Amino acid sequence: MTLSLRGFEERRLALVLSGGGASGIVQVPFLEELIRRQIRPDMIVGSSVGAVNGAFLAFHPDNIEGLADLWIALRDTRLWHRNLLRITRNLLTRGTSVYSNRFLRDLFSQHVTIDEISA
Repeated sequence: MTLSLRGFEERRLALVLSGGGASGIVQVPFLEELIRRQIRPDMIVGSSVGAVNGAFLAFHPDNIEGLADLWIALRDTRLWHRNLLRITRNLLTRGTSVYSNRFLRDLFSQHVTIDEISA
């Protein structure tokens, strides 16, 4: 979508999605509304969970319900389980993160194919 405002050159529309764990599911109704209004950004930029949502939207723009289903399914998975001993070990050995991103990587690879990425 290109916007043209009086006195300005045509601009491209960018969608920026923030990170922050729980914001993943919170972004879904916003994305549903963009789809409903047929607003299609020219570029999608995201950080952390926003990158996951942005990638899903980019690869499956007509299946935002699938993203909602994904977050609902994640609610009861091991991703959110807290174990104080494991958190402490991760902080001491990794130094930068409390949780491993391996689970999200595996999950993402189940929903996005190499062909979609290279397209």
